[in-house]
Amino acid sequence: MKFSTRMVLYYSMTSVVVLLIVGAVVIKSIETYWINKVDQQLAAQDTMVQDYINQVFLFEKNSTKELNEQNAKMVSANLSSGVGQLLIYDRDLRLLSGLVDIFEHPDFRMDAFQKEVLLPAQKGDTVNYIQNNIYYYASPAKIDGRNSGIIVISYKLDLLNLILNKAIVILCMGAAIFCLVILILSILISRRLSVPIKRLVITTGKYAKRDFELVEISRNDELGQLGRSINDMGMQLKDHIDRQKQFVSNVSHELCTPLAAIKGYTEYLADEVMGDPGLDKVIFHLDNETSRLTNLVNDLLQMSRMDSFNEKFSFQKLNLSDLLTETAEKMRDRASGHKIDLCCGIDRNIHIEADRDKLVQVLVNLLDNAIKYSREKTSVEVRLASDSEYAVITVADGGIGIPEEDLDKVFDRFYRSQNASGIPGTGLGLSICKEIIERHKGEIYICRTETGGTEVRVLLPL
Repeated sequence: MKFSTRMVLYYSMTSVVVLLIVGAVVIKSIETYWINKVDQQLAAQDTMVQDYINQVFLFEKNSTKELNEQNAKMVSANLSSGVGQLLIYDRDLRLLSGLVDIFEHPDFRMDAFQKEVLLPAQKGDTVNYIQNNIYYYASPAKIDGRNSGIIVISYKLDLLNLILNKAIVILCMGAAIFCLVILILSILISRRLSVPIKRLVITTGKYAKRDFELVEISRNDELGQLGRSINDMGMQLKDHIDRQKQFVSNVSHELCTPLAAIKGYTEYLADEVMGDPGLDKVIFHLDNETSRLTNLVNDLLQMSRMDSFNEKFSFQKLNLSDLLTETAEKMRDRASGHKIDLCCGIDRNIHIEADRDKLVQVLVNLLDNAIKYSREKTSVEVRLASDSEYAVITVADGGIGIPEEDLDKVFDRFYRSQNASGIPGTGLGLSICKEIIERHKGEIYICRTETGGTEVRVLLPL
């Protein structure tokens, strides 16, 4: 996931979580405020009812002063304009007066109502209870300080629910607008942050390909400081690599002359000591080592020219099928000398734009490696085919193979696999091949075969 996308998601998720928390707090605050307001109003109504009952019984001649149906209905009739609906019970929990429409609710449970409202009030407690969207306020009806019944005031919370529903709608609309604003702002902020980061990523990627282009980030924050540090690192790397290339080039040039002289003296000595078995063997090894050093120096010089883009390429239209056939035939004697069978499967008349000499160098190197690293009495297969975009050259052998952990390193300069330590080589051949193929805008891959050998695939654009 991209950095900018992750930032937008983080901002959006954080905003949604904050909005949910704020919304829940607002809704809960409205509900709590409303419930407290209703509780205060019902408590005031209850006090008024209590005072009225005491005034009624103040002039009551009945010494028992008990609530009955007659005086209860009188109280309800005279106090019917209160906030809540008034219910009056006697001490035995019989309903004396009041409308009973609240009992007609389909979810009304009388057992819960008695347990949570009437029984606690009968014991002298003040009760606040909500059931089926109805708020109940209950208290004992006291006459001369003695519990004579129960006063229950009920209040339907329909208006509260309406207010809460409207609040939720308003909050949702506000949240949607807020989220949209946050989304737009987060996209703008993420782009402002991600653009310099993308530049840094592109620049470091170019550094990996030895393209030391400076990154331009005109900022005074940490990203600007990082950009300047990367530029400094790039300049130091470029300077180090340039000095390294110059050193290799100078050394290689300096070695060419003495190596040529050693080669000449070796040939002269070979003629002079001809017939002496001991000296012949010494001269033979000296000549081989001189040739190996000469090849190494030539490879170094070619790599140096390629690094500095001084290696000349002459592209022309050529028949790749014929070129591969000719190169394979030239290598057939070498393969026979190693008891290797060279098998060809080459499609005809495949033409590409390429540098003939450089391409022959690649093919010779690949075939030479396949022959060197193959076991005796095995085969090397050379195939050429094409698709709509590429000509595909495949060289496969039944040799010692390349360990899996070394496959991503075979194109590194001077790198040689551990199982190839006893076989002559400079470690530069595949690096040069990769450079040449890339100059042809092609690709080169290497992998293990099912039999444990090595397969190299070269893709060249048609």
